[in-house]
Formats: sequence, C-alpha cells, structure tokens
Amino acid sequence: MTAERVQRIAEPYFGGHDLEALAPDVVSIDVAAGREVQGRHAVAEGMLADVWGRAFEGGGELTRTSYAADGTAVMEFDFEGRHVGTFHGIEPTGRTVAAKVCIVATVGEEHIEREHVYYPLARMLEQLRA
Repeated sequence: MTAERVQRIAEPYFGGHDLEALAPDVVSIDVAAGREVQGRHAVAEGMLADVWGRAFEGGGELTRTSYAADGTAVMEFDFEGRHVGTFHGIEPTGRTVAAKVCIVATVGEEHIEREHVYYPLARMLEQLRA
C-alpha cells in the first residue's frame, strides 16, 4: 500500500475525528493510561469524548503534522484545552493544559485497524494539580 493511500484513509480521522475512517472493530490503546477499547463506539465514547471531549474544551489541535508509510500513519499535534470535566479522577479545575500528543495508527485496506495514543499523562496531571 502506498503512503498516499495510507494518508487518504487516515486523514479523515486525523483531521476531523471521522469515525467512519475506523474499522468497526478498531482497537484503540491509551498508552499513558494503560487503557484499551475496541470498536468505533468505544473510541467515540471512551477515548474521544470521555478522555478529551468531556474533560477539556477549546484549544484542540494547535499544530499538526502527519506522516504515512506502508500500512502506518502517524499524527503528532500540540493539544491545549481548559479543564472542564473529570480527567483521571481530578475534578474540573479550570486550568489550561498543554501537551504534545502522538497517534500511531495501523491502516488496513479500507480503515484504521488499530491506534496507539501517546501523551504525557504525568505532565498533564502535574499541570492540573499546580
């Protein structure tokens, strides 16, 4: 599979969280938290909404870089958001958190089949407790 095809498959998810770019049985691993979910719905509710969407508002992707190769797509971005919901047991503080996030995705013929999400959890928690 060409890098261009990998990029075309991954970009809708990387660029706008389009869940249709994920395989129905996608596996998503939150490496920092040691958490794994399976399926589009679990990614939408467990990772995107619960961890990022409900816990933080604003900011989002400030800068974004993506790479693609045979069967692998990588996106790195700077995240910044105001803490408005519970995040890893910490109630909303209203503080702004900034972190570098990296997603490494395994891309199949039509969908992203697996993703590993890396972010500095300890640093984010430190920013919330400061």
